Amino acid sequence: MPTCGMNPYQLPTIDLVGGTDRTLRFHARYYKGNRPFDLTGAKCQFSVVNFTARKGAPVISKLMDVELDEVSNVHNILTIDLTKADTLNLFGKFAYQITIVDSTGATEIPQQGVLNIFRNIDTEALS
Repeated sequence: MPTCGMNPYQLPTIDLVGGTDRTLRFHARYYKGNRPFDLTGAKCQFSVVNFTARKGAPVISKLMDVELDEVSNVHNILTIDLTKADTLNLFGKFAYQITIVDSTGATEIPQQGVLNIFRNIDTEALS
């Protein structure tokens, strides 16, 4: 339950079946003014933790790629490739978080999101 009335789950809810290859894209924008947030030189991490054990270690933790948004001409698109191996044996409700460390070392965490992974009925078919 969120403390102080704050809901940290502001990022989109993502649903997938375990063992699915999926590329996720996030557009980084300033909260005020909705301007593109330039991520040039930033290190961005995508982490996933079991929703009921949020104090535990991440079950997925991967560096994200930063791409150019050709419309705004700003490097503000974050992508992460979730592979079959990342999710094949996972199922349930998870929380995900993106951590951004810019070129000066300043850290930004743009809230969290919910990741629902549905159990793969036939994991042996993907072996």
